[in-house]
Amino acid sequence: MDTIKFQLNARRQPYGQGADLSLLNESVGNEVLAFHQKFPDYRVTPLRKLEFLSQRLGLGSIHIKDEAQRFGLNAFKGLGGSYAMGKYLAALLERDINTLSFAELNSPVIKARIKDIVFVTATDGNHGRGVAWAAEQLGLRAVVYMPKGSSPVRAQNIRRHGAECTITELNYDDTVRLAAKNRARAGMGSTPGYRLAGLRADPHMDHARLYDPRC
Repeated sequence: MDTIKFQLNARRQPYGQGADLSLLNESVGNEVLAFHQKFPDYRVTPLRKLEFLSQRLGLGSIHIKDEAQRFGLNAFKGLGGSYAMGKYLAALLERDINTLSFAELNSPVIKARIKDIVFVTATDGNHGRGVAWAAEQLGLRAVVYMPKGSSPVRAQNIRRHGAECTITELNYDDTVRLAAKNRARAGMGSTPGYRLAGLRADPHMDHARLYDPRC
């Protein structure tokens, strides 16, 4: 077998340093799965078998999760934003997200309570589209900021879901700060990564259940 050469990242951080891993557990993963199963367009995305690559590497099998079909978004980052939004709304309504259905979120009674909420986020594409899609499903507004150099096509894909989308003249980190600043001024909901109503919604939940063939 050929020797594999690699370059170790000299700037790597020790495992877990500064990382919030509280959401990466089976219990929360099950909660994320159950929440998204309530959406009308939910479908299990397929596992693709990479036969040639597995043979080439001398492995029994390699499978990849094809998230391109998730909610028709052609992106795998649709789950984290929608889950963060669900958690925020559940906290606002003083409800358990496990008992809060998609139909109930769209009911006239709850609509009257949440109709003025605007979700604000920063993205370079996929995450923002997921947030815009979730807001569209719930009949709510979304405002998305993108860093300088972002693809106009990605911005247009976000706008197709009814969201306001602006490509800024800032880098990514400053765009995140801009989103947080504008959210705070307007008293808007924010997703992900900002503390609201005592909860923290983390974009890493995009990946929390991708390994599971049931999802």
